[in-house]
Amino acid sequence: MSLKQIPNKIRVFAYDFTRYVLLNPQRSTLLSYEKAPGNLYLTTLDGERIGAYLIQPSEINESTIFFIVCHGKGCDRHQATDNGNLRAKASQNACFLVIDYRSFGDSTGTFTKEGVNLDLDAAFDFIRSNFKTTKIFLLGHSFGSAIALEYCQYLKTSNPKNLPEKTFCLASFTSTIEICREFTLFRILNFFFPNVGERITNELNYNNTESAKVISDSLVLIHGIKDRLVRYQHSKTISEVSGAELVLTDHDHLTVFSDLANWDKIFKICRN
Repeated sequence: MSLKQIPNKIRVFAYDFTRYVLLNPQRSTLLSYEKAPGNLYLTTLDGERIGAYLIQPSEINESTIFFIVCHGKGCDRHQATDNGNLRAKASQNACFLVIDYRSFGDSTGTFTKEGVNLDLDAAFDFIRSNFKTTKIFLLGHSFGSAIALEYCQYLKTSNPKNLPEKTFCLASFTSTIEICREFTLFRILNFFFPNVGERITNELNYNNTESAKVISDSLVLIHGIKDRLVRYQHSKTISEVSGAELVLTDHDHLTVFSDLANWDKIFKICRN
């Protein structure tokens, strides 16, 4: 290896490492997804296989609420289902489709913003075709809220009639670069390798504050004031700039997604 090659290899490693930390795609090694209740696979327009859990109430009827759930980074559909205790919440006459984006779980493909929009297209098509409903709610937690908002912005320009009935964003952040700057590891890497931050934010440039403006009338932001991972001020800023509804709760980063009282608020909004 020549001396000229070393800096470039280090830069590539720094980029790959930062991208991995930012996404941290998870695949469970402790279970077989295929054996889990409600496991299924969706095929996207570009031919990728996307894993999902379909969690249904005992009976589907006219009052059933349909959710597509976008989980956060460092998570898969199994963990998200457990973290949100979604199987128990299905008893509230709610149906959940929890998807693993490409690169996550046992889904195929490589994570890209454009590709994940196709993953969500497949999820919405599945609910519409199998349950004959167009009233579908989209819910994202943490990084999943960025995916949800990006998808709504994509729909607004490509197929606005398919926009979700409402979109719920739990523990959201203002933008990729702003949340990255709050973490010491990113600041160190970006100091030594400025191109890393630039490339990451170009590839995964989720600007939730701007995206929220597109659907502000159907967006509900929910954030726990005890959240130490993503401070509630992020959602407050998004709300102030976009005009979207903001609900602050007495939760941390995880319990804002799991607590039944919080979900009762969500169910109430859906049924009104």
